[in-house]
Amino acid sequence: MINNLKNLILNKIDPLARQYHRNVISFYTGFDALEANLFDLEASKYFLKSLWARCLEWSNQRPSRIQKSLKQLDILLNSFEKDSEVHDITAFLHKLKSFKQKHNLTINRDYDPQDTMEEIIELFTMFYSVGIKTASLIMRFLYLDSNFFAECCPASNPPLDRVNFRMLQRLNIHNGLAQKQSYGPREQKIFAGIGANILGKNNKGLIDNLWFIGHFYCDDNEDCHFREVFRFLEPKIVKGIDFWESCPLASLNCSKQKQD
Repeated sequence: MINNLKNLILNKIDPLARQYHRNVISFYTGFDALEANLFDLEASKYFLKSLWARCLEWSNQRPSRIQKSLKQLDILLNSFEKDSEVHDITAFLHKLKSFKQKHNLTINRDYDPQDTMEEIIELFTMFYSVGIKTASLIMRFLYLDSNFFAECCPASNPPLDRVNFRMLQRLNIHNGLAQKQSYGPREQKIFAGIGANILGKNNKGLIDNLWFIGHFYCDDNEDCHFREVFRFLEPKIVKGIDFWESCPLASLNCSKQKQD
């Protein structure tokens, strides 16, 4: 099953999932995700703040909390002097470290970053109301679904949420994870490990494409089928996406699993 799942995620699901997330970026920022590294400094700031605010909103944060987080982010972004800096991942990491030190902020030390991208995710947690899942989602948009850092990379850690968990449960590959309202660093690490085991280390972030299937084909109460309602709820975001009539995971005989 693992080889079939890998092939489905990488070759069948990823092109549509990537297009969907790029449509999300375009819809909420007004910019083309594939041109993100060409933005001038002011456009780059707006782009990042727009995605930041939306990711916090999707985490059910109150407007007042989002505003406080954006004010912190504004201080960081105002430390950049030219657009080439904000799109250079090494320079971006350096600015984050300096910001943390200058403002004496704390980060989630349970995360144990292994590379530059994971270190940036960890440092994002020093901002108000940003947890590991939200930080990982922001990084997905910046480094997987756009070329904000001058290139796309599927190695970014995937964000674990209830939809992704539901899909792991249906496929019976949840590796001891249990259903929760929110998931912390330990669970995020397990999810990334599942991605690496199935897709390889360089493609681990693409395990988040299970969210795309969960969102459009599998809910908690019904069998897998295309959820037509999203054509009406997200008309501009799904525009141009050629959905399958049936769930692409149906061949794997995935099913609703009882919670452990």
